[in-house]
Amino acid sequence: MILGFSHLTFGARDFEQAIKSFRSMGFVPTNVYRSVQSAPAKWPLMTQPAQKHDLALLKRSLTVEIVSHDTGSVDRPPVLDFDSTTGDIMLRVQDARRELDFLEKVLPCTRAGDRIAIHGAFPTWSARLRLVEDRSGPHSQPLDIEGYSSLAFYSNNIEEDVRCFVELGAGNATEEFFVELNGRRIGVAMLRSPGGVILELLRINRQ
Repeated sequence: MILGFSHLTFGARDFEQAIKSFRSMGFVPTNVYRSVQSAPAKWPLMTQPAQKHDLALLKRSLTVEIVSHDTGSVDRPPVLDFDSTTGDIMLRVQDARRELDFLEKVLPCTRAGDRIAIHGAFPTWSARLRLVEDRSGPHSQPLDIEGYSSLAFYSNNIEEDVRCFVELGAGNATEEFFVELNGRRIGVAMLRSPGGVILELLRINRQ
């Protein structure tokens, strides 16, 4: 099951400038990793198959992960955005009602109008989503977009959560792959919501 919200990912060509920009918004860097191996399982979600990437984690009211791929990033109309004033994560989709129905079923949350409040197992695993309907907007975006690229959540059963998400309308699901960060091995799976938003599931408590 999904235990809560992990982070919002931001793709950047200029890694150092992106960190500087988020610091100016009050985000505090906590970890920086260089030349992390990029998993081939992610390539179908990208415009180019990256081999490595740099990443940084920064925290404020929520955590943002800045990622800079060795193949760069592409300019495309964004599906995701972040309101630094309210702390809301905004999802621009063609069918807001369908996306809201999906999110309400797969996340530990409450729904009020066009908003979803995610209630994590811990206070720091919570977040607020706001759905914006745009019938002429993009149906999806690549993982290596310049800007906000994906939403990540904690899962204690990736296989079951992926199966559930797909049954409810998600697509482009990857197999579980692993990311090595300073000797720590993290299980990850990715897929697209019905509205085209890339979702990342992070395995915790792996036996």
